[in-house]
This record gives sequence, structure tokens and C-alpha cells, in this order.
Amino acid sequence: MISQFIPSIVAPGEAHCEFPMEALGSNLASVAGVLSDVIQAPTSMCCQSVLAATSLAVQNHGDVEVDGRRCPISNFFISIAESGERKSAIDSVVLAPHRLYEVELSKKYALQQRSYQDRLALYERKRGRLLNKADQEEIDEQLETLIGAHPEAPLLPIFLVRDLTVEGLYKTMKDGHPGLGFFTDEGGAFVGGYGMGKDHELKTMACLSDTWDGKPIARVRAGEESLVLRGRRVSLHIMLQPIAFKKLLSSGIASGQGFLSRALCVYPHSRKGRRRYVETDISKVPSIIRFQTRIGELLRMQPSLAPGSRNELNPPVLTLTPNAKKLFIEQSNFIEEKLGKSGPYASIDSFASKAPEHALRLAATICLYEDAETSQIDEECMTRGFALIAFYLNQSLKVVGDAHAERLSDLAVQLEEWLLLKGLKEIDSRFLQQYAPNALRKGQVLNMVVKLLESQGVMIPIAGGKVIDGVHRRQVWEVRL
Repeated sequence: MISQFIPSIVAPGEAHCEFPMEALGSNLASVAGVLSDVIQAPTSMCCQSVLAATSLAVQNHGDVEVDGRRCPISNFFISIAESGERKSAIDSVVLAPHRLYEVELSKKYALQQRSYQDRLALYERKRGRLLNKADQEEIDEQLETLIGAHPEAPLLPIFLVRDLTVEGLYKTMKDGHPGLGFFTDEGGAFVGGYGMGKDHELKTMACLSDTWDGKPIARVRAGEESLVLRGRRVSLHIMLQPIAFKKLLSSGIASGQGFLSRALCVYPHSRKGRRRYVETDISKVPSIIRFQTRIGELLRMQPSLAPGSRNELNPPVLTLTPNAKKLFIEQSNFIEEKLGKSGPYASIDSFASKAPEHALRLAATICLYEDAETSQIDEECMTRGFALIAFYLNQSLKVVGDAHAERLSDLAVQLEEWLLLKGLKEIDSRFLQQYAPNALRKGQVLNMVVKLLESQGVMIPIAGGKVIDGVHRRQVWEVRL
């Protein structure tokens, strides 16, 4: 039960629970443990990277379905950490088999491209000779046959994407392999890049949300080829610093378009100052070797494709065993009960609403890593999925809580500067509501900011109120600046 996996539902800003490593299964947990011990990076960030690498390897090999509701098993991850937390060192290990696979694709592409160019040149010569014939009827007859023999260009050897724009993603999906990974340890470059500029952010966030949902990706432009791409999958892991995440959060579009509710976030405590060098060659650790070998096998497995397509996935469907489905329903209802206005998940209702689906995707990811031929998610795997999502729910509370506290602090500074500018020694609630900076005039926001300034001794409540301009005001504060 999810309530068993959450030691306590943390309040925003409080210390968060530990990552439930046992829910990853023995090999994945061992890999994350080795990464944490040897690289000396935060444990939850190591677990996050292992899950993201696994998600990318299995996403082509299954969808999950409950009562006719089918969804992909791709996952989006965001890791928030300061520079120097060794994010790149973790990825160099967990993504090693993916990068090796991409090198293999590039070598294969180079050979196929040479063959394609030769066949294309031959095709163009045949077409040229045909068009020079005088008999139009013969031209039409043979041209129809020739068009069917037009050589196909090889699929682009792009598998890992570090920079993302909607146009680039569309082209790669159209001409490349059906499953992609957007993995970057420089998330600030993405947040501050072209795809997230003010004219493109909405489109980028909407496109990523659609790929997570498994929706067809349509591109319709005047004067250009219009296509709808189906059966594509994208896994994502963005590692970024807190200041970059704050920018992503503050824009409102990432939240409003549902991107952040589709992402699993970790914001670990730093280990800086407590790390010690460990004399271990991580590439020779047995659990790392097993992991990298298994990921390589999954990447090279031929995915199930739609008939007549080279790169449109038609993955097999994973269903739940009766006990797993019973657990899924129970936990979905449990989470839903916590979404009310007074519930612990009220502040993260968008993410919590998707928590059961996140649990499904995580359970399927672990199941397929352990057995790529499985067609069902059993109760144990479903339990592990909910153990993981319990952690991510608490992480989301922490991330939102920290952002909320920082926002309040910024508003408090704004109000303090306004009071100083006005030169006020006393102020009442009516005056604040009418004349304070616009961002502060909403009653709930204003009350929270005033409470913060009260705690700092900037605004001192006057007991019983005071007469101001001939009228008794119940809420009056002495301003001490």
C-alpha cells in the first residue's frame, strides 16, 4: 500500500524521505548503490539516472493498458542539483551502452548511405532516360513502376538528443529511429535556449507533453509536406541547476501545459564536503557490467513495428494481473482522496492526478528490464511502482514547497521596499489591499507575505487596531524599517 511506503507525508520544505532503492529490483538497486558509493553523488540522483537509462532502453518494447486505457511506458525525469554534484559522471556510466549503440548505428548508417547514394544515382539515370522517350503512354506506364522503386534513405543514426527544438525533434522522428532520448546534463542550456524562448516555449512544452501521452505528432505548414507521425516514443532526463529550474517553474507555461506534472523530479541534499575518493574501477564492478550488458541487449532488440513501416512502433501491450489491478485501483483511490483542498497533495494536484499512471509506467519499465518477453505486470511489480511514486510525490511536495517559500520571500522583499519607498510608519489592511504592488493584492498572497514580515519584525500588529483618517481600522501594523 502506498501509505506503507510513505513514512510521513512531508510538509512543503521539510526533509524528504529516502529513495526506496529496493523497489528498483536487485540489479538496478545494486547499480545505483555502486554509483553512489564510488562516484559519491547523491543516492536519489543515482537512482534517477539508472531509471532514466532503463526507461530509454525499454520504451520501444511495450505499452501498458488498464480497462482499455492504453499509454506508453516512456518516462520524463528532472534532476535538480548544483554544479559539482557529479551529474555527468553518473551519466557517463549509465549511458555508456546507449552511446555505444549510437556509434554502431552511425557506422551502419555510413555503409547504408553509400549504398543508398549508388542506388539513387542509378534510379535518377533510369528516370532521365525514361523521360527522354517520345511515347507519352509508355512514359506514364513505366514511370509508375519506377516511382515504386525509388530507394529509401537509411534511418538517421540519432538516438540521444542533447539539444531540443520542436522542428529538430520532428525531423529526427520522421527520418530516424522511432525511440529517442533527450538526455542532457546541461539543462540550463535547454531552459535558456531557442526552443524555450518566448516565441517557442509554449510549442515546445505542448509537443513534449504530447509525446509523453503517446499522441500522434502532426506538422501542417503551408507550402510544405504535411505529415502525422505515429508510434514514436521519447524518454527524457534533464539535469539542471536550481536557478535554471526556478526559471522553468516561474514561467508558468511548463506547469500550465502539463509538462511538469509528467516529469519525475528529484532535488537531493548535496554531498559536497563529505565526499572521499574511492579506489574502484567502476567499469569492472560485476553489477555495472550486468546492467550495461542488459541495456545493450534491450537496445538491440528488434521492436514491433506497424505493418509496412520502418519506424512506426506498434508495441505489445502489458496488462495487469487481477491482484495487480486491485492494488492499482486501491492506490489510485487513495491518492485521489488526498487531492482535496485540505489534502496533503492539494498543492501538487496536477502531478498527483497523474501519479497512478506514473506508477504504471515505472512498474512496466522494471518488469521489461527484468523480462522483455513478459505480457503482464504482477502485484509485486505494481507494488514497486507505487513505492517509487510515493517517493516522487514527496519530492514534488518539496520542490513545490521550496519554490513557494522562495516566491514568498521575493514578494516580502518587494513589499518591504514599497513600504520604505512610501515612508510609512503605520499601515492598515485596507490601504495594503488597494495600493500595494499588484502581485501582492490577492488576499491569500498578501496575508502570507504579511505573516512573513511579522515574523521578521518588519510589521508589528497593533492590538485592537487604530483610528486612521477618522475611521477605526481593525488590522493595523507599525512599520519598522
